[in-house]
Amino acid sequence: MAKLKVTVPENSLDIIGEIEIKAPLEKVFEAYIKEEVFVKWFCRGNQVKVNKFEGKNGGVWDI
Repeated sequence: MAKLKVTVPENSLDIIGEIEIKAPLEKVFEAYIKEEVFVKWFCRGNQVKVNKFEGKNGGVWDI
């Protein structure tokens, strides 16, 4: 099971999530750039509507 660490820096609107995933790097990278893989990995067990998915450096996710 992956462990999630969430931090909110003081005086910031940012929420930082760190997760350690036991999977090959290529599979994890694919999940960050392909919407259908992202939903399968990160939203498992939940029905979600993807409003925006930009699988690129600096991209935005809105689910």
